[in-house]
Amino acid sequence: MNLGLGIDTGGTYTDGVLFDFAGKTILSKAKSFTTHGNLLNGILDCIRCLQIPAPSSVRMVSLSTTLATNSVVEGKGGKVGLLLLGKPLRNDLPTDVVRVIPGAHDVHGEEVEPLDRDAAASEVLEMASVVEAFAVSGYMSVRNPSHEKEIKSIIASICPRPVVCGCDLTIRLGFQDGPSPLA
Repeated sequence: MNLGLGIDTGGTYTDGVLFDFAGKTILSKAKSFTTHGNLLNGILDCIRCLQIPAPSSVRMVSLSTTLATNSVVEGKGGKVGLLLLGKPLRNDLPTDVVRVIPGAHDVHGEEVEPLDRDAAASEVLEMASVVEAFAVSGYMSVRNPSHEKEIKSIIASICPRPVVCGCDLTIRLGFQDGPSPLA
C-alpha cells in the first residue's frame, strides 16, 4: 500500500485522514479533541482513531495547524529573533529583533566569509532574554547549510529556545543560476 496521513490541529479538534494514493480514496477519517497543554496527545489520539492497517505503508505525512494560522491572524505569536548571515536585508521584516552575523556563501555554496562564532554567541546571549524563538537565514543555505546549522548549535548551547533555519524549510533554490531563458 502507498498511504498518506494528514493531520490538522485546530482550536477545538484535531482532524485526521488516511489516504490511499494508489486507489485515490480516503480510507478513514478521524477527529479528536485538541489537547492545548500538549498537542501531541490530541495528534496521537487522532492517529489511533484512524486505525492505520499497516503503519509501514504510510509514505507521506502532512501536518498542518490551524492554531498557527489563528495565532498569526490574532497577533498572538511569540517574539522571534532573526539572525541574518552576511548582509542585512533591505525589505521590511516581521520582527524588530534582527542581528546580522558575519559569515557568507556565494551562489555556489562556497564560503566567501567565515562565520563569526563569537559574534553569533554574543548576539544570541543578548537576544535570549527578549525572544521566545529564533530564526536563522543565510544566503545560499540550500546549497551550503553549514553556517545556519552552526548557529543553530550555538543557540542550543546557550538557551532552550526553538530555532528554525532557512535550510530546514526548503531544499529548492527557486531560481535558475544561469542565463535567463528570456535573455
